[in-house]
Amino acid sequence: MKKQIYYGMAIESMRSSLFAVVFCLLLFSTLCDAADPYDINAETYETEVIWFAPIGGGYNLYKWNVQVASFGDYTYVVYCVKTNGINQKAHVAKIDQNGQATVIKLGDADGVTYNPLLDKHNKFSIGIDEQGYIHVIGDMHNYPFAHTGHLPAAYQSGVTMYWRSSAPEDISNMTWLGSDMGAYRPTYPSFLNDNEGCLYYTSRGQIGGGLKNAVTLGKYNVGTKTWTTMGASGSGYSKKRLMWENDVKNGTSSYARTRGWGVADSNNMLHFIATLPNKAWNSALGNVSTDVIYARSSDNAVTWTKANGDAITLPMRAEAGVNQGDIIDTHEWIATDSSVAIDQNQNPFVQYKYTDDGMGNRIILKGWTGSAWVDYTDQRPSVAEESFRIYNDAMGVLIIPDGNRILRSWHPGRGFRTVSLPWSIQHIDRQYLRLTGNIQGVGAGEAGIALYRVKVIRPLRAL
Repeated sequence: MKKQIYYGMAIESMRSSLFAVVFCLLLFSTLCDAADPYDINAETYETEVIWFAPIGGGYNLYKWNVQVASFGDYTYVVYCVKTNGINQKAHVAKIDQNGQATVIKLGDADGVTYNPLLDKHNKFSIGIDEQGYIHVIGDMHNYPFAHTGHLPAAYQSGVTMYWRSSAPEDISNMTWLGSDMGAYRPTYPSFLNDNEGCLYYTSRGQIGGGLKNAVTLGKYNVGTKTWTTMGASGSGYSKKRLMWENDVKNGTSSYARTRGWGVADSNNMLHFIATLPNKAWNSALGNVSTDVIYARSSDNAVTWTKANGDAITLPMRAEAGVNQGDIIDTHEWIATDSSVAIDQNQNPFVQYKYTDDGMGNRIILKGWTGSAWVDYTDQRPSVAEESFRIYNDAMGVLIIPDGNRILRSWHPGRGFRTVSLPWSIQHIDRQYLRLTGNIQGVGAGEAGIALYRVKVIRPLRAL
């Protein structure tokens, strides 16, 4: 077994335990000739509040950002605490297994007073590379170009609002770098890791000429400590991007809001999804798209194909041609957020939201069967219109957080298990989920932010 050291000293034992569980369950599946490794309705659950911190009304946990990540024996959370009527403080917490936390404020290590504005744009995301360095990006549009009046002078010289720890697993010296992260003027950033620990970063990006209409993807190199922009330039614009379209909101000449989401399967193939506008729209509709675009990569985001294996020329688009990505759906209109997860057969399942279609705002669920994209929306319990995120554990259980419950399924066509919770998990820790099979994540309200954990007890006694 290859030891994946990027998650730290605790990983080998955690992985060994998880793979033992997987082996036993697969054996049980073989003995019982079952379609799934075990009956998901035979699971039981234990819930626990691991950590809590007051936030006083600070802005946290929006649709696109990632505020929790794990490495080794610790979980890291980035969050904002309201300090007065116009400002908030950005904090990073390092939390042990017993809920004891060390907390720092961004800016302290740089010797500056840093107060992000009290505004919903000022969200932060956190990621951890395979060596354990902690990466944080956030604040307004995440680049010191506009809305900079609240920034200390030292932070106005960079190209991104980006901090990195000076040592692995050490938040005591989170230093502002302000360096290029693989996107030009990025907005709505989030991080993801592949199964070898490689850290990626995705955002909306600009492509030149002020156009804010691209989905970008950056890949981090731990050797050089630099980011590489994946994708390609072209069509008269110099900036590289993974996806883009040339349609924008009417009356703006430049504005579109699109965001990407990615996940790696057990073979370390990257699966990526975003929505793109392939038609101009009126501002009364808000920020919308028309097309849901999917792609996969088996070579660490260098080349990409559709689900059926057909090659895609970069950068991807919604328009027909060699650059067209895998079009899962076209509809007027689609919200700008989407997500993708992988089932036990390595097939992708995606969620996204219809808006203004005469039936209310609906979260759509579709999955790849090996030959076609199939709509499973009517086979999933109805969920709230913000519950578009879908996750998977290492065994391929699909997981949908939805308020004070989670939905679990081996395959939507065979039904969902609904698990009630005493609280709401808004962002799931994907590293912890992948390694342990248990669910850990953060939720926040007006009073505070909390780290919650759901232990999943599988029916091993059946052996």
